[in-house]
Amino acid sequence: MPVWREEKLDCDVLVIGGGGAGLRAAITAKACDTDVLLVSKVKVGSTSNTYISKAVIASTGWGPPDDNARTHMADTVKGGRFLNDQSLVARVTERSHAEVQFLKECGVHFGMQAKKLRVIQTPGHRYARHVYGENWRGSDLVIPLKHRAKQAGVPFAKQVYVTRLFADDNRVRGATGITSDGRFYTLHAKVVVLATGGYAQNWPAISPVQYYR
Repeated sequence: MPVWREEKLDCDVLVIGGGGAGLRAAITAKACDTDVLLVSKVKVGSTSNTYISKAVIASTGWGPPDDNARTHMADTVKGGRFLNDQSLVARVTERSHAEVQFLKECGVHFGMQAKKLRVIQTPGHRYARHVYGENWRGSDLVIPLKHRAKQAGVPFAKQVYVTRLFADDNRVRGATGITSDGRFYTLHAKVVVLATGGYAQNWPAISPVQYYR
């Protein structure tokens, strides 16, 4: 592909990925009064892991009163065969209730029952603690987040395929990317957030039979 134009962009926070995680990170960075840029290889929000999901979120505080962040963490660690980063799991489970509340404030509509969020139980969880988008579609989550990011003033660089991260002094300092129409970007940042999904691809696929032997 011929390169027709080269551009250099500087920012405080570079977020790579335009799904739910990337949008949420960009919203938080913008709220901290930083110069943030979100880069997505496709239209922001579309074809992301969030978009193709069922908009199901595990969160305590909406279901049985005896369920809490501690039991949620225990179920998650056990389900991960104790390979999880437990400090990270603790932070996620402790904040899940507040994050669902934030999504509601962004305009996300969840499944309701008797004017309360309806929770369902899924395998691996001892309690019913999962809320879900009213249409069972990832767009229930990602589209309101996209609108919230726009309202916050987060700039989007769409259809930029990131080709490489570059580092200096053992810290990632930015990335390079290219577009289908031949633009080449060099992106410098103080902080780089990877929200690109597909992390499970780092491990070989194994069958349930192999897994439980």
